[in-house]
Amino acid sequence: MRKVLIALVVLVVLLIAVDRIAKVVVQHQAAGRIQDEYDLSERPDVTVHGFPFLTQVLRRELTRVDVDAAGVAIENTQNLDVDLTMRDVRLLEGYRGRARELDGTVLLPYDELARLVRETGAVGINLGYGGASDTIAIRASIPGPAGAVDVVAFGALRLSGSRLTMRPTRFEVNGEPVDPIVAELARNQLELAVRIPRIPGTISFESLHATEAGLQIGISGRNVSVG
Repeated sequence: MRKVLIALVVLVVLLIAVDRIAKVVVQHQAAGRIQDEYDLSERPDVTVHGFPFLTQVLRRELTRVDVDAAGVAIENTQNLDVDLTMRDVRLLEGYRGRARELDGTVLLPYDELARLVRETGAVGINLGYGGASDTIAIRASIPGPAGAVDVVAFGALRLSGSRLTMRPTRFEVNGEPVDPIVAELARNQLELAVRIPRIPGTISFESLHATEAGLQIGISGRNVSVG
């Protein structure tokens, strides 16, 4: 009986080891496919949750899959950081699938956002964190009554569909509040609007937060095709 129990324990350990190895191999292969598909400079992190893994594969239903990728390009926008959580993923042919639920974030760096803004004709614009989750700093040189003035305008962010608007509410020059004339000139020139890239598929934008690294956009979707 003791030998049987030892054999059973060894068998369970081996099965767990095989399950873990299979999981690591699939995660690595999936990460490589994503890297090739989206031409990423770095391999993304792919994590499959749930145990045992092999029974999920046999059912062709994964409980949860997390993907964390940097340097993603969507439409004409580069260097996005994408962090996704997919739940109840039905496996299809190859590495394709369909997630019953998807949510996550997309980080849009300020320099990339500034490039999108400049493409609308707003030259000389630089963007950065404005010190609050709904505010960015818009830096620009504008013509004033006594010549060009380097202004920092703090704009409130609004997101409607894929349209992002930045409406200045406060202005500074050299860290000090500006006079009303310069403020009005800056307000007229630095009220910006730009279309941000949409994620392919049935994905909607749910939230928007300014961070020191860029704009963090919350996304979600239902019955989303992946792969």
